[in-house]
Amino acid sequence: MVFVFDPDINTEWGSRKEKSYVFDDVFDEEHKTAFIYAKVMSSVIDNVVNGYNSTMLAYGMTGAGKTFTMFGDIYNSSGGIDEHPGIITLVVNDLFNRFETEK
Repeated sequence: MVFVFDPDINTEWGSRKEKSYVFDDVFDEEHKTAFIYAKVMSSVIDNVVNGYNSTMLAYGMTGAGKTFTMFGDIYNSSGGIDEHPGIITLVVNDLFNRFETEK
């Protein structure tokens, strides 16, 4: 759980606004995309295949790597399969593989 305190202190009442947020998982720059996918998205894909809606949110400061994590190396000019695929690429590949095996 993360607690965020509003810096605006109500001097009349002497209190500050407090908000709390709960996250299922939090990852830092040491975690590779494949690890994040295996930890979070594999169970989400099971739910999607069973008809549930799902969302993955990448949140962080500017320059923290959200776009790279979600899309992978979008500036790869080799034209081949990206050696650093993002979460979206891994999800799409997994979904198509599952649909193909279920035919």
